[in-house]
Amino acid sequence: MLRFKSVILVIFIFSAVSFGQCDFEWKTADANMNDYVSAFTVYNGELIIGGRFTTAGGIDANSVVRWDGSIWRPMGGGMNSSVYTLTVYNGEPIAGGWFTRADGADVNHITRWDGSKWQPMGSGMEGTNASVSDLTVYNGELIAGGHFSKAGGTSIKNIARWDGDNWQPLGSGINGWVCALTVYDGNLIAGGDFTTAGEVTANKIARWDGSTWQPLGSGPDDSSWRYVSSLTVYNGKLIAGIKAMAASYNDAPVEKENALNFNYIACWDGSTWGPLGSGIDGFSVDTLTVYNGELVAGGYFEKAGGVDANHIARWNGHDWQPMSGGMNSEPDVLTVYKGELIAGGWFSVPSPYLARWGVPEPIEGDLNHDCGVDWLDLEWLVGQWLDDDCLYNGWCYEADLNYDLSVNFADFTKLGSNWWTGDTTHITGDFNNDDKVDMADLGTLILYWLKNKPDIDIAPAGGDNIINFLDYAVFAANWLEEP
Repeated sequence: MLRFKSVILVIFIFSAVSFGQCDFEWKTADANMNDYVSAFTVYNGELIIGGRFTTAGGIDANSVVRWDGSIWRPMGGGMNSSVYTLTVYNGEPIAGGWFTRADGADVNHITRWDGSKWQPMGSGMEGTNASVSDLTVYNGELIAGGHFSKAGGTSIKNIARWDGDNWQPLGSGINGWVCALTVYDGNLIAGGDFTTAGEVTANKIARWDGSTWQPLGSGPDDSSWRYVSSLTVYNGKLIAGIKAMAASYNDAPVEKENALNFNYIACWDGSTWGPLGSGIDGFSVDTLTVYNGELVAGGYFEKAGGVDANHIARWNGHDWQPMSGGMNSEPDVLTVYKGELIAGGWFSVPSPYLARWGVPEPIEGDLNHDCGVDWLDLEWLVGQWLDDDCLYNGWCYEADLNYDLSVNFADFTKLGSNWWTGDTTHITGDFNNDDKVDMADLGTLILYWLKNKPDIDIAPAGGDNIINFLDYAVFAANWLEEP
């Protein structure tokens, strides 16, 4: 791995300059949804969207729908109430939320999609006002957090693990609502509104190392009226978003001051909690992700770092910046899909319930969003090479182009496929002109490896006088292609 990175970085030093930065903008998703969006994941190249809607993209879709960037498709009969969270486990999408039925069957707040129908996972979760708020994967098991007293018929407090067949506890559980989950430094992180995890005192956040619960310092906030509402990982640090409680569902939050002076967002470096600038001026950070190398925060706030932001802002490691005019209400969920930041929530501006942020015409492989795929994007991908925890940092800072949770040659091939654009009547990589790219052409590529052969030098455009991994990436993208 180190040798591969070194070779690419040496090539990069002597490469051409980048295309230059493009302007970012908010764009509509043409979703025509009739209610809010609260969950995203990516599966089989499609964005899976969950919420409280009953229509999306002009089709009936009860709380869940899939979208490939242009076409909307239903997922069975959907659910009978809100979907709060989505992830992928064992090659299947998993949904959790307030719902109790999916595709007409009792599922009790959690269900899996088998490719044609939603299926139960044991007897699901039970308890007064039971729900599943967040899902993640840790140590090969699905982790569900929320508000419940039973999972699979067994007494389990608010967090449970699914081993593929049964629900199991994580120690003695957590004594309050679990709102957010992620993985950081090899530990499962749970955030929410609680005071103990297992047998230890834990102020709104705790870590599970596979056998025991431990606190993370004194926690990111010391008010009984606030809780940890969102988690992600950015630049090697754990980021926690904070939310103030409301007196009732339709009320505004009751408290704004933050005694620890982190102002609703904090970072943990492994030993100490600290601020991100002056934080946000509002009542909550409800969702976090990473896009274009920056942390993006969405929630109920007007300013971030003292600048007008309107519910969404980006942090570059030093300063908070607005994202155009922002939104007219809070986003509940953020993710990255096909080179764009996708936001879902309660807003109607920039477009109702679902919106996209990015350059005018995204290009697959343009990881730094300068409107072209070049050496800078290759360096970006190499920097994430063989990372395999891509669920927690914006799909490995967008380098996981095929959303399989690892950065490898499949992603390298996708990046390379847009490195060069040539004659569309000829298949790039068909060196022997037999109208297909196959083993005979691979033999030709290998024969001239690290040599200069102009008719084999297919990348970058115009050639670079050497046959190398750039040429292989374009070649591999057309493997077994025929007219």
